[in-house]
Amino acid sequence: MDSPATVPTGLLGKLVALGTTSSVGENELESWRRNPKLATVILSGLAQQRLPNIARQVLDLMLASRVESNVVHHNVAITACAKSGNWQLALCILCGMSDVSIVPNEITCSAAITACERGRQWQLALSLLDVMPEMGLIANVITYNAAISACGKGGQWQIALGILLALPEVRVTATEVTYSAAISACEKGGQWQLALCLLSIMPDSRVSANEVSYGAAVSACGKEGQWQLALSLLCEMPRAKLTANAICYNAGISACEKQGQWEMALALLSNMPEMKVAANVISCNAAISACEKG
Repeated sequence: MDSPATVPTGLLGKLVALGTTSSVGENELESWRRNPKLATVILSGLAQQRLPNIARQVLDLMLASRVESNVVHHNVAITACAKSGNWQLALCILCGMSDVSIVPNEITCSAAITACERGRQWQLALSLLDVMPEMGLIANVITYNAAISACGKGGQWQIALGILLALPEVRVTATEVTYSAAISACEKGGQWQLALCLLSIMPDSRVSANEVSYGAAVSACGKEGQWQLALSLLCEMPRAKLTANAICYNAGISACEKQGQWEMALALLSNMPEMKVAANVISCNAAISACEKG
């Protein structure tokens, strides 16, 4: 999850407040002409604020004002789109790069695929992945992670697993993020057995499972009525030197709730303060629902 944006100041603050580039004066433009990195700083701030439309305006202003722009500026603008899930604008910026004679790189495509992933456009994400070789670009693990996640969110768990299994062929080493995305894809597709299988083979691939991996596996078991397995995974986490977070506990409580196991749901809820995990609305609602069903 992205870090929360800080309160912007200076020129960035004006851009955020006004929502347009009208606050960018000739003095700022001249400083950008002398040092284009200053424009990168502004674009990065807009990305942090998740304001892709203003980032696009800044790119347009740079072109109109004869401020040098390069692939970094466009990458940051596309990243702003990715952070907000604005896949349409991300693709628009990507396609427009050729008009200003800027060649996309691996970061460009990874950011665009991430935008498609967050916008739940798995077909477009895969299309971008497929055309990268034609552009002379080699996808890296970040690119593949985004593509797997996009497939998972689109309910395409088979394709997600296919990408994971094909990584050795393209000499890309899967990370904990890769496996977590694949496990999440299985969870969303109701494939709890495959989710557990992926979790179990991670050590063989010299990849350590993390809280996200376990949380997705717990959720996969819970959604399919396997509440005992879900609780077993929670108990397994300390042995793996992992601390269950609220997402893991919520998945466990929800697993118990679905099967009317109200005692276990309440036990998990009561255990959260002892483990220094703050219960939230999801935790409480799931526990209440479990009691109602029990």
